[in-house]
Amino acid sequence: YSLLGKAIGMVLLVLLDILLARELSVEQYAEWAYFFSIASMLFFIGWLGINMSAKVIVSRCVEESSIKACIKGGFLLRIISGIICSFILMIIMVFLSDKLGYPLKYPNLKNMFLLSGFLIFFNSTTEFFKEIFIGVINFKAVLGITVIEYLGYFAYSFLFLFFSGNVYSVIWGYAASVMTVFVIGTMLLIKDYHI
Repeated sequence: YSLLGKAIGMVLLVLLDILLARELSVEQYAEWAYFFSIASMLFFIGWLGINMSAKVIVSRCVEESSIKACIKGGFLLRIISGIICSFILMIIMVFLSDKLGYPLKYPNLKNMFLLSGFLIFFNSTTEFFKEIFIGVINFKAVLGITVIEYLGYFAYSFLFLFFSGNVYSVIWGYAASVMTVFVIGTMLLIKDYHI
């Protein structure tokens, strides 16, 4: 299931990249690629190692009550640390945007970094759900979360590009996708583990 999820995700990312290359201007595509390469590095910082640690701890739990307690504690820690970390990273990146090409080379970069806080927070929760479901050996849930995430990137970005056709459409598409995963992942944890 994990390999299938990764394969589907990669195909959808390639299709999204083709869509972006066709629908955005050269300057907008370059600005998106530059922003997203920086945002991808910020995602790793935003995870703070919590997702991987939660997976290891949950996988070592034997009793169902301890699994539920570990998931609940990890989820709470993920939310609190995610909010704080994403806010701090967003503020830092807004201040650094002048040194990274704003406004001459990338005129939308500062506003894109303002929106990056949402992406950092929700990306950290998306990865948390994947790691938790790996930890409890629920690979069907990992597949579902992964497909919803990448299908959302493609579908929401396509939809927003259709209506506005600018670089912010892609950011809102990504944000809508990870927010959808947040809702579905939270519902799965509530249903299965009563967090």
